[in-house]
Amino acid sequence: MKIVMSAYACDPDESSERGIGWWWASAAAERHEVWLLTRHRSRPAIERALKTDPRPNLHPVYVDAPRWVRSLKRGAWTLYPYYAIWQAVARAEARRLHRDVRFDVAHHMTFSIDWLPSGMAFIRGLPSVWGPVGPGVTSFPFRMWKTYGPRWASSELLRSIVTTVGSRTFGSWTAKHATVIIAQNNDVAKRFKGHPNLVVEQNSVVDLPPDLVGPSASFGDKTRRAIFIGRLIPSKGLRAAVGALAQPAASDWTLDVYGRGPEREPSLALARKLGVDDRITLHGVADRSEVFKALHQADALLFPSSRESAPGAVAEAVTSGCPVICLDTSGPGTVVQPGQGIKLAPSADVCRSLAQALNQVGPRHAGDDRWTARRIPYLLDRWYAMAVGASSSVLAGRAV
Repeated sequence: MKIVMSAYACDPDESSERGIGWWWASAAAERHEVWLLTRHRSRPAIERALKTDPRPNLHPVYVDAPRWVRSLKRGAWTLYPYYAIWQAVARAEARRLHRDVRFDVAHHMTFSIDWLPSGMAFIRGLPSVWGPVGPGVTSFPFRMWKTYGPRWASSELLRSIVTTVGSRTFGSWTAKHATVIIAQNNDVAKRFKGHPNLVVEQNSVVDLPPDLVGPSASFGDKTRRAIFIGRLIPSKGLRAAVGALAQPAASDWTLDVYGRGPEREPSLALARKLGVDDRITLHGVADRSEVFKALHQADALLFPSSRESAPGAVAEAVTSGCPVICLDTSGPGTVVQPGQGIKLAPSADVCRSLAQALNQVGPRHAGDDRWTARRIPYLLDRWYAMAVGASSSVLAGRAV
């Protein structure tokens, strides 16, 4: 088929959302001819990647919002209106290309946001796939702010207002026009349960070396090692992880932290106050290979994030065989299956719950290959066939 794909974040050299956009676009180009709409900032990395590994079916098309719009993008919250404008620009370019190429399907990939519009869903006469999209909505006991901090509480309140308004306008509007919706997690699926073509699938891509999958050497009977991976921002819950180590149930655990962000110093100060700073090691940002080795050597991934639609770190831990301790919210709750860790209901006393889970967590398991890149071409084949088939049925119904 001829596919036009929108991937705002797309970079072969990255491992997070940007890397995911590239992996999925590359997988689509294995079986289809793909016109990839992305930003100019990704051009150098994409050209290097295509020079090293040519993909004749992949045609990058670089589009940006007007310069004056780009100059207004400052910080996290201004990113969202800028992204909505970029989607409108991408839609205009996709419509122009469609007049010449005659695409079979339009596909929206990144960002995975279900409360902002997707231009790919609004190209007249063209079936569309929206997603995987998230994040899913989870409510939290307000008293959790005592652990996660006042910045977390104010941010969650503001985010709840913004995403509720966005979901009822842009999100529902896009869902109505999308031929197929791919939900990142079960919470998103519940929201769009009335849609006739709904699939649940994470966008995570994890390919680990075979020697880093499954059980590893034991750390002994006295000391067990937990690992924390993620940006050090309030919603990731590093303060909760530090507080858990101070609980009697977790007295034999150490914690290795990989990531950086504004929560580093407050969390370190809390560790000193609680007397557990000698059991915590802050590694900062590390190469993916180093993180994968750390996962292979860890007894548990401690992941108390309060908001995560598609947690890459959790998918990596599950793939490696490392048990996961997380809150039973949208993304993590969908990824972690029985025997792969412990999922906790959000509560005001989250530190004690995390510590008890550390005390009860089982041994490493054999690993799970659900998230390898090998699955993607087959998923895309199914989604694109579903979109074309559903569109043909609608046209046939109108003819009748």
